[in-house]
Amino acid sequence: MIKSVQKNDVRVGFSERELSALVKIPAGEDYSLKLRLLHPIIPEQSTFKVLSTKIEIKMKKPEAVRWEKLEGQGDEPTPKQFTADVKNMYPSSSHYTRNWDKLVG
Repeated sequence: MIKSVQKNDVRVGFSERELSALVKIPAGEDYSLKLRLLHPIIPEQSTFKVLSTKIEIKMKKPEAVRWEKLEGQGDEPTPKQFTADVKNMYPSSSHYTRNWDKLVG
């Protein structure tokens, strides 16, 4: 775990499918991290923060799709399609609503 580093000792780079970080540690060897991401990100909207207890990295995804893992070589994510089991009930001013589909069928 890397703690108590200065912001000017941290370099983080983002590309569409890669994250790279270099941290200059005062008490020893530099720490280098390079990850090939499973899916693409938006580098321009990805950020990092150096806090006293951690280095926080946030990467912006182009689509709101759940990644199974962070690293790897994968195909483009396919959004899952969900269909409603219940038909839409439309609002009514009546206290009692009728399901007209049941009456016809």
